[in-house]
Amino acid sequence: MASKPVKSVERGSKRKKELETGDEESLCCSTNIQDSDPFDSSDSSIFEKVIKDMNKEMDIILAKYAQIFGEKRSVDASYIQELDEILKEARATESQLKQKRESLRNRLTMIATTLQK
Repeated sequence: MASKPVKSVERGSKRKKELETGDEESLCCSTNIQDSDPFDSSDSSIFEKVIKDMNKEMDIILAKYAQIFGEKRSVDASYIQELDEILKEARATESQLKQKRESLRNRLTMIATTLQK
């Protein structure tokens, strides 16, 4: 039974050695990460400024598109009104032509009956 505690101590010591080497590696890696950090505080402020500028530009562009689409919508609405007016005029003209045709038909019928007598 004495050998079992020795093994656990050995296992524990191996684990401690692994942890120690792991700590050294993590310290080494963390210093490398800190050294290779591409953004420091001045870079982040520049980055934020660039993002704000881009947001302003996007807002301006979107406002222009909204204005253009609004104008296009109003032009389309005016086209629809014009087409409706043209359609009403065409129907009125068609109605007048039908009346004139009936009138001409009646006159021709009267002339034909007069000529037959």
